[in-house]
Amino acid sequence: ELERAIEGAPVPVIALVWDPADPVCRTAAAALERVAVQNLGALLALTVDVEVHPDFPRVRKVDLFPTFLLFRAQAEAGRFAGVLEESPLARWILAGDPPFTVH
Repeated sequence: ELERAIEGAPVPVIALVWDPADPVCRTAAAALERVAVQNLGALLALTVDVEVHPDFPRVRKVDLFPTFLLFRAQAEAGRFAGVLEESPLARWILAGDPPFTVH
């Protein structure tokens, strides 16, 4: 399903790999939902439930939940494991600003 969504998407695609039973994952999902609603049409937001799709983390090499996967032009452009507040999440998806600083 994710691969079909990424193909030809004219906007950035953000996928949240999560476990709905985990409270931290639910926090990440809520933030993603708010960002998606606030930026309707500017991005495509998806969630991948690891209980429903247990092979997905292995295939995409995701070791921690929640993990955000960002796709641009049908290729993975970045990933972030953990929870992001709405503003840095939106800036990362829409402008490519990394959600963290590397020193």
